Amino acid sequence: MCVVDGYKWEIRFSYPYEVDYDDHRIELVLVSLGDGKNGVRAAMSCRLVDPSDTVEPSPAKTSTASFRRAIIAEPGRARRPAPGKQGGERRHTFAVSGETFAAHKNVLAARSPVFKAEFFGGMVEKSSVHVEIKEMEPSVFAAMLRFLCTDAVQELEKMTETMTVALARGLLVAADRYGLDRLKVMCEHRLAFAIDTSTAATTLALAERHGCEQLKAKCVEFIA
Repeated sequence: MCVVDGYKWEIRFSYPYEVDYDDHRIELVLVSLGDGKNGVRAAMSCRLVDPSDTVEPSPAKTSTASFRRAIIAEPGRARRPAPGKQGGERRHTFAVSGETFAAHKNVLAARSPVFKAEFFGGMVEKSSVHVEIKEMEPSVFAAMLRFLCTDAVQELEKMTETMTVALARGLLVAADRYGLDRLKVMCEHRLAFAIDTSTAATTLALAERHGCEQLKAKCVEFIA
C-alpha cells in the first residue's frame, strides 16, 4: 500500500491462471483504497525488469483510469486470499511435514528455475497435482510461498529475534535449494544484522555450506 497525493493505493499482482505457462503473462491491478467522493483519475506505468540484468527491461506500459466511489474497494473487503489459502482446479497441493498448501505451479515456475524444471522439464509427472516437499518446515515453505507470490517476506519483520533468525536460516536454505537469489540475499542481510556471540558460529557454518561469501565474511569479522 502507498499514499500518492493524499490517496491510498494498492498494486495487486496476479497470474491469469486460465492461460498456459508458455504465454508468460501477468496482471497488475491498481486499486484505490480511498472513499472517492469526488472521483479520482490516476495513471500507472510499469515494465518488467530482469533482476540478473542479463535481459533488457521491457518497454513501459501505461494505463489510465477514473476511480469513483461506486468502484472503489474498501479496506478489508473483496481482497484476495493469502497465498496458499485459495481453492481452484488449477492449483496444486504441496505436502510439507504433515501440512498442506495450495499454489499454482505456473507462478512457482515463473520465479524458480528448480520448480520450472520439476513442473515442465520432465522431472515429475506433468499431470500430478500433489507434490511432497521434503526436509523443510511448514513455516519456511509458507514464507517462501508468500515471497514467490508477493516478492516480500513480512514474517522476517514481525516475529521475535530468535524466531526471525530461525526462519531466516530456513529460508536461506530453501532459497539456495530453489534458486531464489533475491530471497537468499534478503536472508543473508537479515542474518548478518543478527550476528552476535550466540549466533556467529552457527551462521558461519550455514554461510559456508550455501556459498554466502558476504555473510561468511561478516561472521569471520565478528569472531576475529
